Amino acid sequence: MIASLVALLMASAPEARPCTRANAVPADVRQIAAEPERWRGRCVRLEGYVAHNLFVADIAGGYSAQATNRADRRNDGWLGLYFQSRRDYRFAPRRGTVVGVVDDCASNYARGVAEAAPDTLVMPSGYCHYRGGLILIPASFHSSGRARFERQMGDEARRRF
Repeated sequence: MIASLVALLMASAPEARPCTRANAVPADVRQIAAEPERWRGRCVRLEGYVAHNLFVADIAGGYSAQATNRADRRNDGWLGLYFQSRRDYRFAPRRGTVVGVVDDCASNYARGVAEAAPDTLVMPSGYCHYRGGLILIPASFHSSGRARFERQMGDEARRRF
């Protein structure tokens, strides 16, 4: 029997009350990455950019999320998203506010395995199927417009990234 981790993820999300813009704590993804245990299970609000199932805080986070050494510096400006509504899921990058409960792929997978019936294969889907690290689940997105980025070029930009 194969069970999708997404169903288990939603059932085992750590936050008991609904996470909304009204009760979310303003946060920064780099601060969360520096102290993930302090933030796990908390309802947060992040300002930045969303495309597909990825949140990036800024252009540096976007470059870092795509870098070949991203596993060496997890969540240096990005995290994964599991939206509670299909309306929030779009491929084109948008600027705005993302709200959700902080978790991570490894902990979520461990909970899924612990909750699964015997002889059940638990396999992550979505963001955690391809990547690891921090996620927001469930997440919602409130767009404030299209994302506009300026390509980072030159030696100074190369050193930053």
